[in-house]
Formats: sequence, C-alpha cells, structure tokens
Amino acid sequence: RVLSQLMGHRDLRTTQMYIAIAMADCRAVYEATHPLCTPTRLPQADLNVEEVLAVIDWVEEDHESLMVRVAYSTGLRASELLSFTLDDIDPEQAKIFVRGGKGDQDRYALIDPTTLKQLLRYARTRPPGERIFKCSRDHLHNLVTDAAEAAGIQYPGLTVSPHGLRHACASHCH
Repeated sequence: RVLSQLMGHRDLRTTQMYIAIAMADCRAVYEATHPLCTPTRLPQADLNVEEVLAVIDWVEEDHESLMVRVAYSTGLRASELLSFTLDDIDPEQAKIFVRGGKGDQDRYALIDPTTLKQLLRYARTRPPGERIFKCSRDHLHNLVTDAAEAAGIQYPGLTVSPHGLRHACASHCH
C-alpha cells in the first residue's frame, strides 16, 4: 500500500504489475551476469604462433589488425586493450601503462619493437587523451572469432577469443 501511494497509483493491482515487471527486468540482468547463472563458457583453444599470426592476417582493417596484434603482443585483457591512451605508452622502455587492471591494480605490459612502432604511428592519428582503440568488447570478440573461423582455425569444444590471445602470449613467452 505504501508503494502504491508513493508511486501515485490509485489501484493496488497497478503497483503489483509494475513491481512484477521491475523484478523480471532485474532477474534478466541477474541471470545474464551472475557467474552461477551464466551458461558454462567454453575453454580457450591453445593456439600456436602460426595460428595467431593467421588470425592477425585475416583481420581486414589495418587498425583492427593492429588491435589484435597488440592484444597478442602485450597479453592485455580486452578491457585493458580498449582503454589505454597515447599517454600510457612509454616508447623508450617499450611498455604500456595499464590503469586499473584486474583487482583495480596498475601495472605495465611490455610490447615488442615492431608492434610498438606500428602502434605509435596509429596512436598519433588519434585525438590526444582519447582511447587508441575505440570499439566495444563484443566487436573485438567477434573480430577475433570471425578471423579465426576465416583462417580455418577450429577446435571443437574450445573457443578462440581475445582472452585466448592473452593465453597464447603467456604460453609463447614461457
């Protein structure tokens, strides 16, 4: 009754319908995001160097190919890759400053000289202070999975994704 009065509804049934709709919306978000409710994610495919290079080659746009190359070269998470700016790049020491990574921790990620040179050339075309790669995580994910599919890289029961490039970076560096 209090909610009915606060919401200005004269009929209690209207308030009850509103609450049911609001709870359904909340439940949809909850079920889509809570780890215990989401469907089991497929494990990452263990890509070799040739397969990673094939994925990079199959990405058509130059800046998107560079984005995938940087993801593999640095081992950055998708959110980290899509959030750094030109000011975060240290060309002298070939590293990228990662602000607020996992656990809200700052750190540095190393980058190879060839990728660094390409990244600096592209980053200098971007407006100062803006993110270098402006796309969504979904776009990056689709970009990598589509390129892997086009390159004929298929692992039944496994996935090829930006996080798989992170795994590949770690494995290949080890």
